[in-house]
Amino acid sequence: MEQDELATKLNVEEKILVGMEQDRYRRKFSLGILLEIAEILKIDPSFFLTFTEFEKKLWYENLEIVDDVSLSS
Repeated sequence: MEQDELATKLNVEEKILVGMEQDRYRRKFSLGILLEIAEILKIDPSFFLTFTEFEKKLWYENLEIVDDVSLSS
């Protein structure tokens, strides 16, 4: 499926999907959008929510940095 077709089915601009795919979309998007994409593409939604151990480590390290900053404020 082409991005323009998926964008039409999701009722969003194609540039949003391009940004999401290239990790340049910095706005929040809902879990509902991910579920819709998974349904349209006929894939398991956990594909979007499964992380490698390396990704988990980065995530938790960033959370600790945020916690440290908010505690010092």
